[in-house]
Amino acid sequence: PIHVTETLTCCAMLLGLKTDPASIKLMLQKNFLENLLNIDKDHVSRKNLRMVREYIKTNEMKGEEILTQSSACYGLFNWCIGILNYGTILDNVGVAVKRNEGLKKIIDG
Repeated sequence: PIHVTETLTCCAMLLGLKTDPASIKLMLQKNFLENLLNIDKDHVSRKNLRMVREYIKTNEMKGEEILTQSSACYGLFNWCIGILNYGTILDNVGVAVKRNEGLKKIIDG
């Protein structure tokens, strides 16, 4: 089913892996769930996060539609969304920290 393939492609992108069918099949065979659980979410590349956001938007992926094809993929899709949201928050915190450091330098003279 297409939503299963799309969801697994998103997982592969976030893990920094190739997204061709052979690579996705290999990803599923090599400690897939463990790799998802142990992802270093603080260091997922911004490029990969952007690619996944664009992929989800381009393919008009929606959780409700994924759920109709596979409840397991629905969970994986929600994991992808969680990693994307975490990346957004991490970026926002980084901007705020830099802004505060700049203000501190101005105040300290």
